[in-house]
Amino acid sequence: RASRVTEWPFLRLSESIGECMMVVASVMAASIPGGMLGVVFRSLNAHPMITLASILLGIWALTPILLLCMIDNSSIFEPYSKPVLNSIKSHGEAWGAMYMQTAMAFAAYFLFVVMTSIQKPFGDFMAGLLLPLACFFVFNQYGVLAGRISQVTEMGFEGDFSED
Repeated sequence: RASRVTEWPFLRLSESIGECMMVVASVMAASIPGGMLGVVFRSLNAHPMITLASILLGIWALTPILLLCMIDNSSIFEPYSKPVLNSIKSHGEAWGAMYMQTAMAFAAYFLFVVMTSIQKPFGDFMAGLLLPLACFFVFNQYGVLAGRISQVTEMGFEGDFSED
């Protein structure tokens, strides 16, 4: 929610490689249950888009919890943090707002991919262009959530995270 980005993390990659690994690890771990469900659907001869939907559903549901737990513990090997999980009860409105907003982003991206999958290769190109925008929006929502629950987790996020 900064009005201006003063420093991009890619310019100081050696300092932010751990943070990037947390994002990669949390997304990979969150995609496993949906991927397993997708394999079951594919074995039943379901459409490949159902597999994609199950993977996206797993990522949507589990990534924020896993990522914030990893950030709270400062380790990709500790995807459990009691303060983060307790914040779900104490800051349910913030969690609900994040899940609602990211659900709309995931659903919109999925529908866009489904609609553009008919128009090869132009559709794939357009879906690829939209993916970074969707990722930036989703990770912005994760950051806002982290700021709103930072009193409970003591992650140290600063800024105005009021629910405006």
